[in-house]
Amino acid sequence: MSTTRIDGGSLFGSTAKARWERFVSTDRQNRVAVGNYSVLIDHPSGWILVNAGPGDKAPLSLDIAPMRSRSSLLRELRELGLMPKDISVVIYTHLHDEHVGGGTHMTSSGRTLPTFPNARYIV
Repeated sequence: MSTTRIDGGSLFGSTAKARWERFVSTDRQNRVAVGNYSVLIDHPSGWILVNAGPGDKAPLSLDIAPMRSRSSLLRELRELGLMPKDISVVIYTHLHDEHVGGGTHMTSSGRTLPTFPNARYIV
């Protein structure tokens, strides 16, 4: 799991801050911490990953609305004895960056490649 920080106003839309701030706290930039969860399914046809998290391709300093944290997904997979090549399917629930960013990674030469090279990606 990783944590994303999202502007409270954009997260809660037209709901007044006075209503939602009783339940969540904000930082000095009015951002709310939101957990990003991935689901790993042990299916007879292979390992299925639902959402790949935000990834870590861009330095946090370049994030226009600094909301991301580093993803712990690959470390957590390693702790389970799995490598990226072991994932056979990646399913995205939707295409927001905090759900799909971890589906690719950048090499030291700046090339973007699939993080899960043997997986079929489904939206």
